[in-house]
Amino acid sequence: MSQPTTLRASQGTILWNKIKTFFSKPHNVILLLLGIVLTFTTVAPIVAIVEDTFKIHAGTIDAHLTGQASGYTTVNYTDLFTSRMAKTNLWTPLLNTVLLAVGTCLVSILYGGLFAFLITRTNLAWRKYLSSIFIFPYIMPQWTLAVVWQNLFNSNAVTGTSNGLLAALFGINMPMWWCKGLFPSLMVLGLHYAPFAYILIGGIFRNMDANLEEAATILDTPKWKTMFRITLPMVKPAILSTILLVFGSSMGSYPVPHYLGLTTLATKYVSLNSKYTGEASILAIIMMIFGVAIMLLNQLSLQSRKNYTTVTGKSGQTSKINLGRAGKHIIAAVLIVISLVARVQLSQASAEVSALEDQYAELQEQQTRLRIDYESAFNLTEIEDYAIHDLGMQKPRSDQLYYISSSDAADTAVVLDQSAAEPLSLADRLGDFFSSILEYFR
Repeated sequence: MSQPTTLRASQGTILWNKIKTFFSKPHNVILLLLGIVLTFTTVAPIVAIVEDTFKIHAGTIDAHLTGQASGYTTVNYTDLFTSRMAKTNLWTPLLNTVLLAVGTCLVSILYGGLFAFLITRTNLAWRKYLSSIFIFPYIMPQWTLAVVWQNLFNSNAVTGTSNGLLAALFGINMPMWWCKGLFPSLMVLGLHYAPFAYILIGGIFRNMDANLEEAATILDTPKWKTMFRITLPMVKPAILSTILLVFGSSMGSYPVPHYLGLTTLATKYVSLNSKYTGEASILAIIMMIFGVAIMLLNQLSLQSRKNYTTVTGKSGQTSKINLGRAGKHIIAAVLIVISLVARVQLSQASAEVSALEDQYAELQEQQTRLRIDYESAFNLTEIEDYAIHDLGMQKPRSDQLYYISSSDAADTAVVLDQSAAEPLSLADRLGDFFSSILEYFR
């Protein structure tokens, strides 16, 4: 009795079938295409930046230190971390950047989170209007908010610039640390990124199950304990997501520190990039490392967060705090006044920018006219006629000229033959001097 034979496909056939099965599904093809795009737009630039840290760039500091015009070296790392300029180029900007990022996160979460709480969990008046205008600081460019801060608090006595709103109207001169440096930078960036916190935290506040807080209230739990044991843990994912977005964005921010006089890794990267290209790339890698570290901490924190389950189902309504008949209008009025002042200052800043652009265009036209006048003022033909006819000067004779060709340059040297010339008077010497100048420019 014959036994049945088993047919086995080759490894190549199995692999080919797997590939056909994989590409037969549209979502796999889309994922593959997105992976290729992601590789070229993200991974490739990172590899190029890492290569720049070891590469020798002609005309930069690494070429000077190594004495080579090309190749690879680790001198960029050595010079950035151990040279006498390490504190100026690395450590001080790094400290300022970390403080700026942490301070921006605190300001944005406190301001945006408080605003989200007032909009979603209280009976604040004019909530729809306030919710709409709160997004505008993020829509506006960062530098406009920095200009608004300058127009509000700068003064001639402290910053040496024109007086801002407080100094002009009330004679109040804010200190230098309030006008320039770390504090105004983190405040401006915090206000700029506060809508992140409002959108993320406000979304959780709107959809939060109120049964847990109601149960705590029934058990006569203090308000502060309910906030820290129930409300904040439920809002924790939104807070961590806000920190991830704001920390990375503020570390790479350039306009605000540039306008407000704070040296960060971003501003130092721009200033070093021309002559310290390799060291500037190291600063970029440091900023990326901080971003990746924050992202990993965010993931680890979310994996270990507590989960809450409501047995009786989700409550159909959320409990709102009563601010009182006067309180809900007073707080809303304060927020509206702040937003209106910011809008007025933004309009003023836009007008100043337009005026400066017009002045810049006018200065360019004046520069062009002055250059034309300058070039037309030095007419060599008129100078030669004036020297010959009015001053009585003469050109040197042909036997007094010797032309020396140089292999390094195309210039022609003019040498006077003093031995063949007769003794010259003072007027003749002056004439020869001006004639040699005219001959050079020919």
